[in-house]
Amino acid sequence: MTGKVYLVTPPDDLLIDGTRILLADLTVSQTQIISDALTAMEELPNSIVYVWKHGDDPAWMLDKKH
Repeated sequence: MTGKVYLVTPPDDLLIDGTRILLADLTVSQTQIISDALTAMEELPNSIVYVWKHGDDPAWMLDKKH
């Protein structure tokens, strides 16, 4: 893996350049699938993974989708 993966949860944000992925209300097994896929990639740019769960502020999730 060449880049870094940053995990961001509400209410935080990260202002760096990179590929942004928004995970919305995934199960533990679904989140593990994403984690395994990112780990298996040999060349990965800096990636910001936003994790939103049911009960978190919906406005935060909507802000991150842009």
